[in-house]
Amino acid sequence: MFKLLRDSSVFAFLCLGPIAGHAQSVAQATAPGSPTVTGMSSLTAGEKAQADLAGRDFTAEKFADALAIYKPLVAAHPGETLLAKFAAEAAVNVGERDYALGLLTPIELANANDWQATALLARIFAEAGDKASRDAEMARMVDLHNRGVIPVQLQQYLIECIRMNDKMLRIWHSLVPWGNQKVYDYARVFDTSGVIVLRIEVESMDIDQIQFAKTHPSEAAAGVRIFSFDTFSPAVTNANGTQSYSHGTVDMFVGQPSYDAVRKAFVEIAFGKYQRQETSLFNTQVH
Repeated sequence: MFKLLRDSSVFAFLCLGPIAGHAQSVAQATAPGSPTVTGMSSLTAGEKAQADLAGRDFTAEKFADALAIYKPLVAAHPGETLLAKFAAEAAVNVGERDYALGLLTPIELANANDWQATALLARIFAEAGDKASRDAEMARMVDLHNRGVIPVQLQQYLIECIRMNDKMLRIWHSLVPWGNQKVYDYARVFDTSGVIVLRIEVESMDIDQIQFAKTHPSEAAAGVRIFSFDTFSPAVTNANGTQSYSHGTVDMFVGQPSYDAVRKAFVEIAFGKYQRQETSLFNTQVH
């Protein structure tokens, strides 16, 4: 069984305290103009204690245990959207997509600015193979980002987890390219114990565009960029205390790839032979 780490959570990216205070943590992520988080105010003291227990299970990646506690609380308090979103994410992590959809769809319909529900819906549709619905939610995320609804700290969000044989691939999609490498999509490959064995990125470094403009002036003038698929091994600590890792550029190609092309490439890199992009600038056809 795969161990799901805390960075899988849509909510965890801004959590500054223990999960027992997860209502406050999400409130800290609330952007101007978005609805005020109620902090599960309708729950009794006993129910809040149960929610805290579920939160601790959530943090410990015991999603099935968390969901078992969340479900009766959600049923008793259908208006507590924060509670519903935690329950929905726990459900997604254990494969109960229909239950999660039943919670998240009404939330998004009632509040088009609820970016947390939208991000979770995008992941549900991605993992279900519903490309049209996935793309619609991803486009909604871009719109929410452009309108300032999503907190500026959120640069990327988890879009899909893919399990295959003895590995798991987790993919994040960027709302805005980040870092010196200008990362557009990011993935981690885990073994069955939850250890990262590989990182994969879609990059479009500004420095690479200089040479590209010289060799492809018309494309560059039209705003087209050169992209690459890059891999990174886990960092290791050397005898002198420094850290090192290996890096490889798998492919360089012209134009930003679609998410489907990114997903295909990430899966091939992580689990098998990679087939180069049609616009690849490398001559070798198979890596």
